[in-house]
Amino acid sequence: MSGIADNPFTPGAGLTPAYMGRRPEVERELLRLLSALRAGRQGARAALLFGPRGNGKTVLLNWFQRQARGADGDEPVAVVRFSSRDLGDPRRIDDVIQRAASDWISTWGRIRRAISGTAVSIPPFTVQVGEGGGNGPLQAALRRWLEEGRGPLALTVDEAHMTDPSALGDFLDAVQIAGDSRSLAVVLAGTPDVLGTLEEAGSSFWSRFRKLRIGLLDDQAAQAVLAEPLRAAGQVADDDAVQDLARAADNYPYFLQLHGEAAWDALVESGSQRLRQDDVAAVVEAVRKQRRLYYADRHAEFRRAELLPLARDVALAFRAAPDGRLAMSELTGLLADRDTAPADLEDFLAGKGYIWQTDDGSAWTPGIPSLMEYMIELTEA
Repeated sequence: MSGIADNPFTPGAGLTPAYMGRRPEVERELLRLLSALRAGRQGARAALLFGPRGNGKTVLLNWFQRQARGADGDEPVAVVRFSSRDLGDPRRIDDVIQRAASDWISTWGRIRRAISGTAVSIPPFTVQVGEGGGNGPLQAALRRWLEEGRGPLALTVDEAHMTDPSALGDFLDAVQIAGDSRSLAVVLAGTPDVLGTLEEAGSSFWSRFRKLRIGLLDDQAAQAVLAEPLRAAGQVADDDAVQDLARAADNYPYFLQLHGEAAWDALVESGSQRLRQDDVAAVVEAVRKQRRLYYADRHAEFRRAELLPLARDVALAFRAAPDGRLAMSELTGLLADRDTAPADLEDFLAGKGYIWQTDDGSAWTPGIPSLMEYMIELTEA
């Protein structure tokens, strides 16, 4: 295996893996949004990707941006990508839009040149957001993009839960007004805390977002995340080994990358070209330290909030549940008789990704099952 390419697994913050765990329903909604932009449909459209950390929201934003570039004759859609810090500073907004405008004009010019065989002159595009604050300068900048850039536009904001609510409200108001009678869209991504941030932002626009939940991968998608990069490099991955590794990773995208990275390194070290079930225990042990360090950060969050006993009680309740789920009323009862209101405690647990609501909204499941076992182990009764 000495001639094999570098390790294709990418555990980290938002790094795009060699093989992305497929989420067909989410991808379909994002592609539908791009289709509406390319068709020139009027009005601002919006989507919200929300879920616990490490579930692949930033990876999905990267995927969305690649799809926006266009293929098979599709018109490219310009994407302006903001960070949570950009929205509170007009100068940062100015810089982000200006760079995106330059990139889009350059890309569109190359495409037109390839089609026509001749250079296409595109007038220079300038943006001045100004220092006034509020949504007026941003609204003007977006209008100018749409008028002079002559193309559809998508705006994305990663880590939206960290945005100042007032700045986010101004941003959404500007998008809604600038998108009136124009083809414009916005995609936000954040942890479940983003729902509270949007509520505090006070913009009615957000309630009409297409809300896309980003939880754990299903079994098939999780196993493909591990198997496909190995197979692409000519390695054999036994089905039972892949299934055991995916289960050990809780189908959690970040842990899947950690386990995949360790499995690849083990194959390189042994010179083997086949991942067997007998290899799984060593791979899991290799990941164990990094996994516990990751959990230590979650433990510290609960400690600072003085909610470690609550974390333990909730984990024990899930462990005792026959199907590993707690009905909404069961969790509410568990949270009662405490100093903090049950609804606030529920928001905290969900916002940190400690619990995750089922798709039908009838019950809660663990955000990451093994995190709860860690909390039981490290937290005193």
